[in-house]
Amino acid sequence: MARGIKNQQYDDFGKGLNLFTRDTMLKENESPVAYNVWATGKNSIKKRPGVVAFCTIPGGNKVDGLGAFYNGATRKLIALCGGTLYDVTTGTATALSASPTTAGVFTSGNRGDFCQAGGSLFVANGVENIRVIDSSYTVRDQTGSIKAKYMIFYKSCLWATGNTDAGNETRLYRSGSDTFIGNFTNSTANALATSVYISKSDGQYIKGFFKHQDYLYVPKESSLWRSNVGTDTYQLITNELIDPARGCDSHHSIDSVDNDNFMFQEQGVLATGYEPNILDQIRTNIVSLRIDPDLKSIQKSRLENVEGIFFDTHYYMSYTSGGGSVNDVIKVYDRQRLGWWEFQIAINGTFTGANCFSEFKNSSGEKKLYFGSGVDGSIYYFDEAVKQDAGYAVLTQYKTPKLSFGDYSQEKFFLDMLIYFGKTPGLVTVNVYIDSTLAATQTVQIGTTGTSGTGIEKTGVGKTGVGGGSLTPADSGGGDFVRIPLGITGRNIQVEITDEDTTGNRSWEVNAMHYHYKPLSPLYQPNTL
Repeated sequence: MARGIKNQQYDDFGKGLNLFTRDTMLKENESPVAYNVWATGKNSIKKRPGVVAFCTIPGGNKVDGLGAFYNGATRKLIALCGGTLYDVTTGTATALSASPTTAGVFTSGNRGDFCQAGGSLFVANGVENIRVIDSSYTVRDQTGSIKAKYMIFYKSCLWATGNTDAGNETRLYRSGSDTFIGNFTNSTANALATSVYISKSDGQYIKGFFKHQDYLYVPKESSLWRSNVGTDTYQLITNELIDPARGCDSHHSIDSVDNDNFMFQEQGVLATGYEPNILDQIRTNIVSLRIDPDLKSIQKSRLENVEGIFFDTHYYMSYTSGGGSVNDVIKVYDRQRLGWWEFQIAINGTFTGANCFSEFKNSSGEKKLYFGSGVDGSIYYFDEAVKQDAGYAVLTQYKTPKLSFGDYSQEKFFLDMLIYFGKTPGLVTVNVYIDSTLAATQTVQIGTTGTSGTGIEKTGVGKTGVGGGSLTPADSGGGDFVRIPLGITGRNIQVEITDEDTTGNRSWEVNAMHYHYKPLSPLYQPNTL
């Protein structure tokens, strides 16, 4: 290497979005823009999975709930849409029979909650009494039922809460067990059925449940409680305040994995769990600080509509951005790398998030993440092998920080940079900025050449895709570097990668970026070497 020339290489992109810190102060593995990408493998950056159109329920109503029902060897995916329950297992919506017929009628537009218990699937929506889907997949009225929004199966009983009738907003219900599961009417034969208030006079509603280490945790709007169930004949319930300041705004944001229980409160995404080596000490950590500016845009009226689910090492959270009225954004938390990513799904020019999520293993044993559209009655699932969204483009944008290599004040002469692409066919545009000014643009074709197409970018502006590339890595299958010459003086450098290939199943992957530059003396700063 020539005298005085330095090099810097970065091969870790795993931390994802940081919207909380200025892009001149970000760590090398963080990004101010990470749109429709995520980390993969050894912290490479890659285009996210596409989505497959699975089922459309007619009528134009949003999907208000999805529930997996495993009845022995039979697996069913059940959807609530327009006040009707449908079997959508095969990708075709078939309304479930009901006995009596009124049992199958729900008030449309209310988020449904599903809970399997005792070989049956229970359905609640906060308006009607809890209904039950039996082993014959018939919707029936539940004996001894109550109104509830949220349910959980715990210690052989069905637990429910979210009754919005006056005076019941802080009431926790427990049904009987065995043949009395779902029956909340206390009797000599059904002695387990009971209810208890949790801090009735604090002005906070109960917002759901989660199970953790044999305890039932009950978050309210701004507090977290633990319910202890005794071992006597009646299994009496006592409640203990765990955290007086942090709770939950949306039951449907709650999901658990290992020692982490995720839920959303106006403060952000909380991860609760026991502290290692500390007896009976529960933590409540905010893990969403780096995306806090986006989460602060959620209207208070839409906090309860935040959806969340943990699937395959990632926590998916869908919410309503800005002043919208439907969920249109999905943020994804990588639990292994502790990084956040942004997914925006554009179907026929309209952005859709998830109005509900469900993990479901089909009859072939394939486990997929399904979601109901925030726009209409469409149901989709994510698929790593697909690089479009239901046939429409997945346009991507990724930016590095403004890199100054440890000295923001030091001017540098940037000679060139190298980008190491993985062996994933795709088409990208690389833009290089020096001190925020565009210095170089290069189109990179990885693998086979395609034709142009059209799609929609994050701003909603239509874009024409590029067909064929002006630069191809030496290895025709990818897996080689592309050199971009610069010869420009500045203090910092930033790289932007966008995908404008809208033609088919194409992706891209970046494994590393390598920079060559020469630090310049404060007294001598020429334009060339």
